[in-house]
Amino acid sequence: MTVISCDQAGLAGVTRALDTGEAVLLPTPSPLPYVVAGRVAERVNTAKGRPAGQAVALWVPDLAPVTPWIALAPHHLPLLRWLLVKELVTVLVPVRPSGLTPSWVAPALRDGHVLLAGPGLPALNALHAGPRPLYVSSGNRTTHPPVATAAEAAATFGPDVLVLDGDEFRDAAVRHASSTMLRFGPRAELDVVRHGIQDAPFADGETYLKDLRERLPAVEPAG
Repeated sequence: MTVISCDQAGLAGVTRALDTGEAVLLPTPSPLPYVVAGRVAERVNTAKGRPAGQAVALWVPDLAPVTPWIALAPHHLPLLRWLLVKELVTVLVPVRPSGLTPSWVAPALRDGHVLLAGPGLPALNALHAGPRPLYVSSGNRTTHPPVATAAEAAATFGPDVLVLDGDEFRDAAVRHASSTMLRFGPRAELDVVRHGIQDAPFADGETYLKDLRERLPAVEPAG
């Protein structure tokens, strides 16, 4: 049985698996899918059946550890935080020269940007206390859609991958899919680099970004 409850014992089991280098399936807030997570980026990729060196997202519950090496002005940080925490998108953020970037950031780097994912469900906060950061990617086998329930996760990934059942924290009535991916440009302007659940209701990426700008709270304008 690979599915375990999201309680103290279950979280302890997931923590042990993560700290020994295993990849696990974890719940995220609706309308996002379950994700494959791990402290070893290569294991996240191989669990999905894709090349071990493919870029993954760095899961950041707090922006403080990343602010010294991302090339984003301090007055743009509230916008980044809102995008990760409220809009639930993944975001490519430019980084400073490589000498300032810690080695553990490398698996999340892509063309001079680091791919960041937001903090996720409060029930999972304790998982971030481990000795190494967490890397995540959508919960799917390559070329297949991501999974929306613990049962789907277990059926898709089989008995060798632990699944933390977080269905109680999710909305079964909505469609789930991978996140939209945004990228900060040189002047902190935003563009859509991967379509996902957030921009799915819109005709195109520009229409989504227009709607996004209209919904932004009182933070730095998004370009």
